[in-house]
Amino acid sequence: MNKKSIQSKRNRYISVLQRFYKSIETYLIKSENITQESYEKKIQNLSRLLEKTQKTELYKSEYKLLEKLVEDMINVKNIEEEKSKILYSINQYEKSVNFKKYKKPKYKNFD
Repeated sequence: MNKKSIQSKRNRYISVLQRFYKSIETYLIKSENITQESYEKKIQNLSRLLEKTQKTELYKSEYKLLEKLVEDMINVKNIEEEKSKILYSINQYEKSVNFKKYKKPKYKNFD
């Protein structure tokens, strides 16, 4: 395979992971009565997208964290007990992503 096709597959895989993550995040935050059955149904529907895309190697730590987070979301056994853990993981992931964006420069030139 050439380099462009590998890169496009990687981008596709990353976008599917992000879509999966965002969908579960909004579901957990906005839904009031979350049951194990409804959560499993949501995961099942979203997993179809993941199954269609080919899993590729991710190099950035941000994307590796995202992949691990999605795997943790899929492997939840009891959503009522583990909801807070997942939301905490989501928060930690977003913190790590946003940390890079809002870094202040150490030294400023005062002219």
